[in-house]
Amino acid sequence: MAQPSPAAVALYWIPLGAGGRVVAFNGRAFEAIQAAWQHRRRCDLYHAALVVECDGERHTIELAPSPDDDEASRGVVATGSVGSRHLGRWRVFRYEVRCWRGGTIPDLGAAVGPPRRLSGDPRAARRLLDLVATVPTPVWGRDELGAGEMWNSNSVTAWLIASDGLSTDGVRPPDGGRAPGWHAGLELARRASRQRHAVAKMRQVTAGNSRWTRVGEVWIREVRSGDEAAIDELLGGLDAESRYRRWFTGGVDIRGAEDWAAHPERVGGVGLLAFIGEQPVGHAVLIPAGDERAEVAFEVAARWRRRGIATALLNRLLELAADRGLREVYADVLPENADMLAVLREHGEHAESRDEGIVSVTLPAPPRVESGAG
Repeated sequence: MAQPSPAAVALYWIPLGAGGRVVAFNGRAFEAIQAAWQHRRRCDLYHAALVVECDGERHTIELAPSPDDDEASRGVVATGSVGSRHLGRWRVFRYEVRCWRGGTIPDLGAAVGPPRRLSGDPRAARRLLDLVATVPTPVWGRDELGAGEMWNSNSVTAWLIASDGLSTDGVRPPDGGRAPGWHAGLELARRASRQRHAVAKMRQVTAGNSRWTRVGEVWIREVRSGDEAAIDELLGGLDAESRYRRWFTGGVDIRGAEDWAAHPERVGGVGLLAFIGEQPVGHAVLIPAGDERAEVAFEVAARWRRRGIATALLNRLLELAADRGLREVYADVLPENADMLAVLREHGEHAESRDEGIVSVTLPAPPRVESGAG
């Protein structure tokens, strides 16, 4: 028998539900509905899995339900929610991403056809193994990130292959088959690639005294002259509900609001813009309200919410408040603006009051860091 290659990245196509009648039945029902809606014939559904041979060890990579809390025993490197983020607190509604050294994949023996060998390069194999822990973990079964289809195990596999720089041309399930979620993984990998190029350009930018702050994939800087177009793109794209929650009225003069957001210095304030790549995704302001206090407000574009951008903006606002010697900041929020209230409450120490249907949340500014301290 031939000796195994010193390194290999292999893709397997496993029929959905190969080892369970319930999964198989649900898959057939899902495909029947999709085929009828899209006016096409039904296809067999497949679940993709990877096996990586590298440095004399075998690793199995897949997304699977979370059966118990002994995650280390099966190489779990990330987890996510199924159906809804709120449901993810219960294990039955949680999935896990495994990179299992010496592990197994249930039903691997049921894979159709020989494995597709994607690479024999040790560097590609090691790179892919490193990438597994960084895979996105949006809600399974939903298109939470606007990728065009739901996120699932096929999305994870496609994202890993594309992010590793391996070719996905011609990579498709067996004849007559379909892999739902595959293109969602490719789309998110393409976005990340575009973002890396944009960040590389951004690092070369010098913009007067403006200072970039990086938080994960988000870049934040103070509003400066010439930002009117970026602010117009961001605020002008807010839907009616977002405008109401931000300005407490659905009839806000959006042009006036954009002008105010672009020039907070007119009232002694400071503004922030958040970018992912070259796209403006968030805005925030800090406006003085006396000698020791300031009001803060922020908004994030709908498709980029719940990714930590609002928290990053709030943290930077608090740093600016400390730099100005302020004691505290506050935000007036509508009770139904649950997302903003959650960001403020989850920050830690805070105080709340209510007046005429408005929730006022006060946060202490962090201690000021003196120049040259430490």
